[in-house]
Amino acid sequence: MFKKSICLSLAAVLTTVGCSSVSEGISNRLPTRDNSEPRIQSRSVNATEAPDVQALPVTSLPPGQCGMLLWTLDEREPVLVFRAIEGQGAEMIIEGQSTQLNLTSQSGESRYGITSTQQYTALAANADINSINVDAFFGLAFENGVYVENGLITLTNNQGWERLLPVAGLTGCRK
Repeated sequence: MFKKSICLSLAAVLTTVGCSSVSEGISNRLPTRDNSEPRIQSRSVNATEAPDVQALPVTSLPPGQCGMLLWTLDEREPVLVFRAIEGQGAEMIIEGQSTQLNLTSQSGESRYGITSTQQYTALAANADINSINVDAFFGLAFENGVYVENGLITLTNNQGWERLLPVAGLTGCRK
């Protein structure tokens, strides 16, 4: 009986030590977040050879204008990455630079002057962006707008690298 009790106690200790070392090993590999620093809006979304996208500082449409706002998730937090104004093109922050986009073609369903499929090029001559494609699927309507339930922004640079950003947002008009 005494041996059985020691064996069970030893097994419990080994299991506890083993579990804590496994969880310590996992937590040592996970990135830690320093909560003492305020979050900065202009952080990169997955830095690689593909075009990197940062958050836009302006989070609304101008008064009296219609357009589209699209967000992606970064660290479980929505980040505004795309803003299109009807008749004025669009804007994104790509590779740390504010990039104005020229609408080159559009097709599909239109809501509030914005279509479900759009193709853009960067206006800046020094931009390393070949094309930006936006595919949006409109969902539920609300007063002066409609939700973009899901969508995809595809950025392609001049070397052929692509960044695929799953997005959601809204299309509508601001009074």
